[in-house]
Amino acid sequence: RRSRTPCGPRGTHTPCTRAMLSKAARKLGLSKKPAPLQRVMLAATPLGIGVATLQAYHTSVVVNDVEYSFSPEGVCLGRGLKSHEHLPKYPSETTIVEVGLARAEANLVRMLQAYFQRGTYDLLRKNCNSFSDCALCYLFDLRLDGQYCQLEKIGHAADKYLGVVQMWSGGTYVPNPSVDNFDKEVVLVAVKDTAKVEIESALQKKGKRSLISIIRCQTQANNRAPRQS
Repeated sequence: RRSRTPCGPRGTHTPCTRAMLSKAARKLGLSKKPAPLQRVMLAATPLGIGVATLQAYHTSVVVNDVEYSFSPEGVCLGRGLKSHEHLPKYPSETTIVEVGLARAEANLVRMLQAYFQRGTYDLLRKNCNSFSDCALCYLFDLRLDGQYCQLEKIGHAADKYLGVVQMWSGGTYVPNPSVDNFDKEVVLVAVKDTAKVEIESALQKKGKRSLISIIRCQTQANNRAPRQS
């Protein structure tokens, strides 16, 4: 029987542990030479019912038709929108936003796996939206729109909204102590610094043509992507 965790039941994704990464990549056809540009989309599905002005969402990032998400299993990838399929409001209320075209050298697993490991998931403090926020920051220097981050806002006042949290989680929410030292802002700084280094390296290797591609990708993302409110 599948467990119904808010960010996907076990078994719907291929967990991207270090030992399994190469096998998962080959299975999904990722061992081929990457395209010059990577098409990026953001998928969001409402969780349960909204309470007052609060509405929780599950989000994931899709790069070249491969979905990347975060769950209790760690960083997971799969074809389609596997992490959304078990949700009652999928696909009727699922929203897919075209973010833009990312640079070819960007690699979400390599960048974020160390920060989003298996067993470090927390419904309020380190969830799928935390991952999507960091992913967008790494790929485009953009932030996830605040409307998708209601759970994180509740996390800062968990006692006040404990009843709402238990409703969304089916009464199963227990704080994960491994997340006590997690600071998303520190991760955001790290991914931005890494992206900057990767861009500078690409410019040195590819010259002016690479610079034009990077500017085009960033411009398209700024025009299309959901922004932090």
